[in-house]
Amino acid sequence: MKILELRLTAFGPFTDRVVNLSAGNHGLHVIFGPNEAGKSSALRALHSLLYGIPGQTSDAFLHPYEGLRLGGHLRLSAGDEIEFIRRKGNKGTLRALDGTRLDDRALDRFLCGVGHDQFQMFWGIDHARLVQGGKDILEGHGDLGESLFAAGSGASHLGSIRRKLDEEAETLFAPRGHKSVINQGIGQLRDINSVQR
Repeated sequence: MKILELRLTAFGPFTDRVVNLSAGNHGLHVIFGPNEAGKSSALRALHSLLYGIPGQTSDAFLHPYEGLRLGGHLRLSAGDEIEFIRRKGNKGTLRALDGTRLDDRALDRFLCGVGHDQFQMFWGIDHARLVQGGKDILEGHGDLGESLFAAGSGASHLGSIRRKLDEEAETLFAPRGHKSVINQGIGQLRDINSVQR
């Protein structure tokens, strides 16, 4: 899916703003600007456009809850496109540009099974996650793949978690050990099988 346009009609600090993302074919968009320019609000708007405006949102300070509106233009690699409006609500929040109601699942084929949590983790990287990812890479001691996975998944300190799991596994089982919990259990099972035979 390619995001061609994000329309910030009435959301957060924005009124009737359009972010045109149609140029280029690279699929990566970097939005930058000074503090308080609205970068985080635009990222929340994109997430809300695709998955719905949350019931409780901090982005209704300029526009009332019932007046929150976003618009979008998406394209699949096969060429199929959809232009739509998203309003705040529980059901029936998608509209065509002419105002007719769209099915609540109209975006499913454009999202290709990607849920809102997965989208946030992998495709909506904000400054905080980028900084944490950089720290994880620096602390990764050469394991770049692990660090990148941790940065993308939001699972910080993945290396220390893996080390703890390895230590716990060693206390439970050792390939040639006799004192580990699982090794002792295997020994007891052999003794019971022997008595049974």
